[in-house]
Amino acid sequence: MKTYTVEVISTVEVTLDETKFTPEFFAEFNETISDWNDDLEEHAKHLAWVHATGVEALDGYGSFVEGYGPTKDMGISAMLLSTEVDLLP
Repeated sequence: MKTYTVEVISTVEVTLDETKFTPEFFAEFNETISDWNDDLEEHAKHLAWVHATGVEALDGYGSFVEGYGPTKDMGISAMLLSTEVDLLP
């Protein structure tokens, strides 16, 4: 049996409609999911991870993400720009 350690680096472009991220949204999200205050960059990083790992495809066609709801309604989309794969020593 052989074990490999592989590094996978994905670059994801995330688009957010900042007008959908209202004070009410932030209050509910911070209370129930994670406390990122009103930091859109933290949301973008999380949504990039969701898309890159295949938890949910954020292509805007019926995807749903816990804490955000239907991504189309929130103006959330993501696109995988590149992926690098390297075998580590």
